[in-house]
Amino acid sequence: MLTWLREIAATVTTFDRSALEPGYALRCTIGVAIPLVVAFSMGRPALGVPVAIGAFITGFTSQQGIYRTRLAAVIAAGA
Repeated sequence: MLTWLREIAATVTTFDRSALEPGYALRCTIGVAIPLVVAFSMGRPALGVPVAIGAFITGFTSQQGIYRTRLAAVIAAGA
């Protein structure tokens, strides 16, 4: 059992820098930030939260597949 725990600890504490995608992260951050900034500037910050959550979900959806299937997935997630 101790070996099993060590394997889990090694897996959880491993950080794979090759999996980072800074451009994708920046696009998603901007997509989430815009609705929050616009809603806050209009004095209604609570209205920006559901839109930002939708942008967050759509951002993760845009990571899937090739362009044509990804576009369809993003449109479906946005709807």
